[in-house]
Amino acid sequence: MMPPPLGANIRGSCRGFVLLDPDYHFFVWNPSTGFHKRVPYFPMSSQFFPFIHGLGYDASDDDYLVVLGAYDPSDADFKSDFQVFSMKANSWKKIGNAHNFPYMNAIDDPRAGLFLNEAIHWLAFRHDTEVELILAFNVTQRKFTDIPLPDDFFQNLEFTYLGTLGGCLSLSVLGDDEVEIWLMKEYGARSSWTKSMVVSVEIPGDYFFPICLTKNGEIVGSDYSDGGKGLVKCNDKGKVLEYLEYVYEVHEDNAIVYTESLLSLPCDSGEEDEQQE
Repeated sequence: MMPPPLGANIRGSCRGFVLLDPDYHFFVWNPSTGFHKRVPYFPMSSQFFPFIHGLGYDASDDDYLVVLGAYDPSDADFKSDFQVFSMKANSWKKIGNAHNFPYMNAIDDPRAGLFLNEAIHWLAFRHDTEVELILAFNVTQRKFTDIPLPDDFFQNLEFTYLGTLGGCLSLSVLGDDEVEIWLMKEYGARSSWTKSMVVSVEIPGDYFFPICLTKNGEIVGSDYSDGGKGLVKCNDKGKVLEYLEYVYEVHEDNAIVYTESLLSLPCDSGEEDEQQE
């Protein structure tokens, strides 16, 4: 068997595992151990367009879940399909009613789901109320909830990245020469959204978007342009402390926080699709 393929899109990260998506065939991979599992092809009609993906951990059942949401762009009623793959059961299960799922992608391209507080999060658009928001899927309750954007947030979501910084949900708004960072200090509370900093970073590329904060409060982010890509570490004033240029092609949003772990998946180690590299 071959290892997980290179060049795959990153669709999520959870407890030391990374969700890879090479042409809609998922792999869940632990880079520390080389262990990976190929997820069986999801049972979804070909006319559906996947727009949300994610990986989460259900602590109540010691189970890892791959989630996938898709909609039919040709359907006037925005017919959707949302399915969850259980590592324990080794199977997909449909969640909810296809005609009662009022969410769509907030931007043109899918981005990785972010796991925090037992839920996976995405920027989304509710077509029934015409409201932009953060969509959260609680992996234990198998339930969707809406998390509102800040009251005075009027930014284009095409240039806004949802993340987690310092253990908080974050919104990073990319500008030509600066990045505006919002933090939700109290999870789920709209009033706790705070514009924490506006950072001007002197980088070679066109855009800088934060990925994580170090223990010392330094910002690690990705530098992206048509001519080059790199990882940047800077202080909260925007002074570049370190810069590492990529040596391979990567999408601007194809980077995610990963924590080293020796954990394995709760599944039969004898299955053909699993491998220790």
